[in-house]
Amino acid sequence: MEKMNHLFFMLSTIFCLATACASGSADDIATASDQETTSQGDAMNITIKITSDSGEHTLNATLAENKSALAFAELLKKGPVTVNMSDYGSFEKVGSLGTSLPRTDTQITTEAGDIILYQGKQITIYYDTNSWNFTRLGKVTGVNQAELKAMLGKGDVTAVFALAESSRAVKLNSGYNMPVLGLGTWTLTGSTCENAVYAAIKNGYRLIDTAKYYGNEKEVGNALHRAVAEGICKREEIFITTKLLPWSGNPDSDIEDSLQKLGVSYIDLCLLHQHGSDSEDDAVYKAMIRAVKAGKIRSIGISNFYTEKTVAHFVKDFDLAPAVIQNENHLVYQNNALRAWCAQKNIFIESYYPFGGRGHTKEHLQNQTVLEIARAHNKTAAQIILRWHLQAGCIAIPGSSNPDHIAENFAVWDFSLTDSEMKKLAALDTGRRYENW
Repeated sequence: MEKMNHLFFMLSTIFCLATACASGSADDIATASDQETTSQGDAMNITIKITSDSGEHTLNATLAENKSALAFAELLKKGPVTVNMSDYGSFEKVGSLGTSLPRTDTQITTEAGDIILYQGKQITIYYDTNSWNFTRLGKVTGVNQAELKAMLGKGDVTAVFALAESSRAVKLNSGYNMPVLGLGTWTLTGSTCENAVYAAIKNGYRLIDTAKYYGNEKEVGNALHRAVAEGICKREEIFITTKLLPWSGNPDSDIEDSLQKLGVSYIDLCLLHQHGSDSEDDAVYKAMIRAVKAGKIRSIGISNFYTEKTVAHFVKDFDLAPAVIQNENHLVYQNNALRAWCAQKNIFIESYYPFGGRGHTKEHLQNQTVLEIARAHNKTAAQIILRWHLQAGCIAIPGSSNPDHIAENFAVWDFSLTDSEMKKLAALDTGRRYENW
């Protein structure tokens, strides 16, 4: 009855703020004190793929906690950034970032491994010391000075900056991280469901969506425990979403039943599946709050609520606001009004039916605009659509039982869409939903 509409649109708003800063003058310099007040929580990790005369190397780095590093992270959420770098003096590789980032300059004496923003537009990797008014973006980890200098080589290098896989998540208002791309399991049953979930986990997925209505929670749990037993993942690495129907009459029992079927001690995200009567909806939501306080559920939300008017009740009338709203969301129905409102409330929207859903997938995958962009990137139409979801600030959960399609749908981290391409895809919005629940 659905695939989840994970529009984690909060990211989109943060990105807009970062872009607004980046499009301003490079002389819009924040004070040094801002560096101490802009921490966004856990440190964000990136990778830097270096191609030099010494070969190809991948460096790991941790971003700093300041406005500049945050803006850089939001830029990387659109996709990898390639910078052609050259020697400058005998202490750094430097290249143009191709855009401006806000500056948080302060007097710095660099160390080997420092990643520095200079004049808001140039990015440098230091392999020796230098002192100047710089903005520190981050630091390379795991290598010493001699190793770093050897990897950077002599002469020009190409550096591809990208978010590390561990950064492919958003932080919910509950404090927990949620992956941005997962597997939907609506209509999957029995061994087909178990094998699909197992294949997804094996291919790198860490978000799995199910629901009591789907009747496949046990199979999802079986696949999880199979993957854990084989050492593919740990339980705590997998984010499981399930949903409760409003009319069962015993939501506390439903939560216990889901825990038992999934074979887990906690559910990462539990959603009210859809509208019932007001009293039924409230009973389920209150039961989920009780379960959060008891440690049985970590985050809660709602599904199939499409307007500010219907969502506002859960924000203002309960102890815990929804962390996530799961709705139908795709190129033809983008629901920008709700997305913008939720971004202000720190609520992420999940997109189910990322390809339009049953009966409409073909028209989405064969859309001429999508195919034109796919040819430009040498990617499939499905990968272009999923990339649009991610760059638009959405969490997407394509459903499939085909291992090849499952792998294809997750291979979207090595390219990004241009602003022009994103605008072309946004223009496909007609405001038309396909479902009526």
